[in-house]
Amino acid sequence: ECEQTQSLEEVHRLQYIMLMDFCQRCAAAKLPKGVSAEIYRCMTFIQSHTNASIGLEDVAGEIGRSSSYVMRRFKAELGMSVGEYITKCKLEEACDLLTYGDRSLAEISAYLGYSSQSYFHNVFKKQFGMTPMQYRKNNQKYGHSSEK
Repeated sequence: ECEQTQSLEEVHRLQYIMLMDFCQRCAAAKLPKGVSAEIYRCMTFIQSHTNASIGLEDVAGEIGRSSSYVMRRFKAELGMSVGEYITKCKLEEACDLLTYGDRSLAEISAYLGYSSQSYFHNVFKKQFGMTPMQYRKNNQKYGHSSEK
């Protein structure tokens, strides 16, 4: 295919395709132990959509399976529900935003798709045993932040 390219644009397109193929093959070769390729694909879909309002149906649609199938396989392979995994990923993203950024809690909760800042606060505190502001104060890496 490379020999048939006739422009720099075609070479760049082919390079991009090759890079994406390589990355997908590396990811598939490094599946977490006990996790099928399908569920791993669900996991990466969820991880890349932490700022979207997604649910079980969206995840199932990503791999072309029924919601009940995904729910059953997810629980069997990861020991948690799809909803629990979505929350886990959103809270991991929240920790990164609190540690490395200076967005307000209102901005972070809205970005992650929480219905209100107080709901985000309660979910975060339940998971980590501290408020998002306490977490930020204990973990912030760059700059000085004051909650707006």
